[in-house]
Amino acid sequence: MILDQINKDKALVRDLDRYFDFKIESISTLLDRWNLKCHQEVRVFGSDAGGGLFGVVGQGDICQLPVLYLSSEGESGIIANSLKDFFELIVFLPAWRDAIFCETESEIVKRANEGEQDMTEMLEGLPIKKQKISGLLSLNGDLVIKKLNDSIKKAESVEVWGDNGENFGSLFEY
Repeated sequence: MILDQINKDKALVRDLDRYFDFKIESISTLLDRWNLKCHQEVRVFGSDAGGGLFGVVGQGDICQLPVLYLSSEGESGIIANSLKDFFELIVFLPAWRDAIFCETESEIVKRANEGEQDMTEMLEGLPIKKQKISGLLSLNGDLVIKKLNDSIKKAESVEVWGDNGENFGSLFEY
């Protein structure tokens, strides 16, 4: 499994955190560690520096389940159809958060390129890390723009709420 592969490689764990804002977590449910509730099973496998969470939704093979992003601002949405799609998204479009409000693939490309240019200026070696990690995890970025655009158009949300009863909003609305 891709998460096991990542966990076994300390340099990969460090690079995903530093360059792609992904910190791997031990798998747990929303209720167990974050006191969040959902009608569906959500298993959290990672987080970002801003306090957002990444989890898979549903039961079955964790590698084949859709990936939900829960922002620290109280928004949620399905951003990838599988774990592999998720890692392709964060590696090939590290500025994906800047592109989730775009309406067309060309807008996604423009916004993602602008964000990545800024990131490359701040993170020396980003293109090399993208190449290295995509090779280690057998990732392919050919369809990442189309897949993100499909996720945006679906705007699929999963109902999540805190113990105060307040619902998360849609990640794709602004």
